Amino acid sequence: MTLFVFCGLNKAQNQQALQDYLGKNDSIKYLGAQQSDLQLQTCAEQIVAETNDASATAYACIFQGELSTLANAANIYQHCHFIHFYSAPEFSCIDEEATKAWVGASNQLLDVHFSNLPRSTLFNQHQVFNNTQQWGDIFSRLFNVSLAHFSQTSESDFEELMTVLSCCIRIYSNQEVQALYEQLESASCSLNKAFEPSINARQQNYLTELQQLNALSQIKATKYSAQIEDVESSRNELKAENELALLQIHQLQEELEQTYLKERDTHQKLGEDNYQLKLAAEAKEGDLQGEVKRLESQMASLESERELALLQIHQLQEELEQAHHNASGVSQQANAESVKLQKNAEVKISELSTEVAKLAANKRELEAENELALLQIHQLQEELEFYYVKCQQGAVWTALKGVKPKIVPNHLQQSMTIMKLVH
Repeated sequence: MTLFVFCGLNKAQNQQALQDYLGKNDSIKYLGAQQSDLQLQTCAEQIVAETNDASATAYACIFQGELSTLANAANIYQHCHFIHFYSAPEFSCIDEEATKAWVGASNQLLDVHFSNLPRSTLFNQHQVFNNTQQWGDIFSRLFNVSLAHFSQTSESDFEELMTVLSCCIRIYSNQEVQALYEQLESASCSLNKAFEPSINARQQNYLTELQQLNALSQIKATKYSAQIEDVESSRNELKAENELALLQIHQLQEELEQTYLKERDTHQKLGEDNYQLKLAAEAKEGDLQGEVKRLESQMASLESERELALLQIHQLQEELEQAHHNASGVSQQANAESVKLQKNAEVKISELSTEVAKLAANKRELEAENELALLQIHQLQEELEFYYVKCQQGAVWTALKGVKPKIVPNHLQQSMTIMKLVH
């Protein structure tokens, strides 16, 4: 098992890109960032103890500690291979102090690299992250590790390239810096065999890259200008559509308000009409109930009169029978008179029976008319409820046609006739 230790990444963007790349590879188990040599040593001891993980052929971590602590790495980290990244001086030497710092760090890097040979490899950071796919192929070939393609590409911008060119001019005459950089290039694993490490060649490369970036920016500017015009046209169309939609919404709102006011007035009117119809129905029902009571009272009176007439008829029959019994010995004339009286009584009984039958028929007719009146009342109530529900649902109300109740006939004359017959 081998632990690949990546050192010297001074750009956060490149460091994050490498972390993401290592985390996505199944052939290398990424162990995270190590902040010190003690953490790195613990990590190296851990992979020696782990021998049962068959899915990973190698391990990797990013070292963020001091480079000087790795001076004796050859004796301590026997299972490690160090991947050192360095930068060209024009990426760091913005002033005199930064130049001194770059010289010291580069000398220290060379010391650590040569002291750890052959378990140390140098790579130019700028070349790696501008040609990530090529670097991945070289890494796989050098260390026999199958890696997925590294698609992360670091693109420079105008400001960065201008700063780099300014630094090139500043260090142009600094022979120490140039010699140290050429020494780094000679000790590194170059991705481009035709790469020329001289300051003039590097300046020319940066100028070419700047020109390419300028041309790409012009193409993008043209493309973005067309897109901006399309977006502006779409925005104007959307604005017009929004204005039209807003106008339609206002019109619809006005129509809804008018409809609401109209429906409210209709509802109020229907409520008032319903209330008036209900009062009229209640009054009519009261009148009909009073008429029914009056008819019932009249029928009771007629029944009482009929019973009185029957009682008088029975008394008359008893008197006739008694007279017939007493006058059994009377002459034929008395018998004829008695028969005549009996016939008269039978005629009266027949007339009274006919009158009683008529009264019973009138009673049934009154009951039928009462039932018809109650049925009409119920139908009127159902129509009122039906139109009230229709009104609430937004339907148009149609006034009920007048329903005229049947006139209850007057039986006063028949009552007077019965009274005449009785008396």
